[in-house]
This record gives sequence, structure tokens and C-alpha cells, in this order.
Amino acid sequence: MQSSRPLPARVSRPVLAALALVAAVGCGSDEEKYAQATFADDYSDAVCTLYAQCQVLTVSAGYEDEATCQDDVAAKVEGCSGYKDTVALKCVDAVNTLQCQELFDGDWPEDCASACSDGAAEGGFTVE
Repeated sequence: MQSSRPLPARVSRPVLAALALVAAVGCGSDEEKYAQATFADDYSDAVCTLYAQCQVLTVSAGYEDEATCQDDVAAKVEGCSGYKDTVALKCVDAVNTLQCQELFDGDWPEDCASACSDGAAEGGFTVE
């Protein structure tokens, strides 16, 4: 007959933490999805940071400052229709890696056009 002794603390804590992590990741709850409000914040941050870095924020994009840009861009995508969370995440990742020349050439990430079925995140512009 085996005894039912508890595991030593140095073993049980990491095991319990690992089990909790596996349980949380494997559940597939709504909380794990990329929320549309989070997308709006992340997308507006990525877009407006890019505009500022490429020095087109005020002249070509027409914003007074980065905060005004973020508010405007977030408002455009926050209520978009046909939102696709996995595509939206790819969109933000792609904007975060976009180079200024790509922005100037109008090479906006394709995933952004598909993140919302109404095209709210198509974004970008061509600098002439």
C-alpha cells in the first residue's frame, strides 16, 4: 500500500504552476482572443508611431500630434464590422515591422485590409 504523502514544496509549486498555465492556455476562453478594443489601441499606436518615425505625422497624415493620431485611428477601427481577431493581430505585427519606404510606396500590410470586413484598417497613404 502506497502512502499519500504530499510532494515536497520544491516539487509541487512548479508542477502546480505548470498545470495552471496549461489549463489556462488550453481552455480557449474568450479572454484569450485578441479583443477589438485592444486591437484599436495597438493598431493606433503602431500606425501613429510609424507616421512619427517616418516624419509624415503632421504634413502628409495631417495630424497635430501623435495623441490626436492615436485617438482618430483607434476610433476608426474600434467599431469596425466583421472583425477577425487573428488577422488583426497579424496586421498589428506587420505595421510594427513596416519600414518608412514601404509606407511611402503605399505597401500597407494586406492583413490590415482583412482585419475588418469594412476595410477600416486598410490605412496608409502614398507620399508624393
